[in-house]
Amino acid sequence: PKHLLGIGEPDDLLAGIALGIDIFDFAVPTRLARHGMALAPLPASRFRFDLTKSGSAIDEEPLAEGCPCPTCAVHTRAYLHYLSRAEAPTAARLLTLHNLTFLERLVAGAREAIKAGGFSGYRERVLAGAAPWA
Repeated sequence: PKHLLGIGEPDDLLAGIALGIDIFDFAVPTRLARHGMALAPLPASRFRFDLTKSGSAIDEEPLAEGCPCPTCAVHTRAYLHYLSRAEAPTAARLLTLHNLTFLERLVAGAREAIKAGGFSGYRERVLAGAAPWA
């Protein structure tokens, strides 16, 4: 197995997988969560959704539509914005759950695509903004 340490951004993970990396070890999901950032299918912003910005304050939508994580199932962007701005430890926990789910689905989708012989198409779709759980 080939192990890559410290690389954990979604686009970098896909690039590493394309190069044959098998195992990744990184702190991206928790580090982003501590700063009010969630991973989302937003390639233009390097897959980051900043919940501390004022636009999220009244947004009653889930963090990411269709996301299977417990955070998206129960909480709105407005509530996560409030928690993040208040620097509540719960914000980091909820966003970490979401970020881990995002990356788990990304890698699981890559694994499935490799088995089916369609990794390059999967990679292109995700890099174009498709959700990894779609």
